[in-house]
Amino acid sequence: MTMQDESRMVETIRRYEGWICDERRMALAKEDAIYMHCLPADRGVEVTDAVIDGPQSVVYDQAENRMHVQNAIMALTMGGR
Repeated sequence: MTMQDESRMVETIRRYEGWICDERRMALAKEDAIYMHCLPADRGVEVTDAVIDGPQSVVYDQAENRMHVQNAIMALTMGGR
């Protein structure tokens, strides 16, 4: 990665730092709200550790379900049943 690329990346992160899903934002949601992400997530940029690892997060269940769907699609496209 060049210095220019790194500089652009830092600039972009700073520009959108207010978009992070943090505990404050989760507190604004309904009590039964869940946090979902298709992974991989940029911890500390997109979401705080407390949210992604917290009780309202279903990201690992979501990732596991995605794995099963991807396996099924591969089996169907490869002719397996």
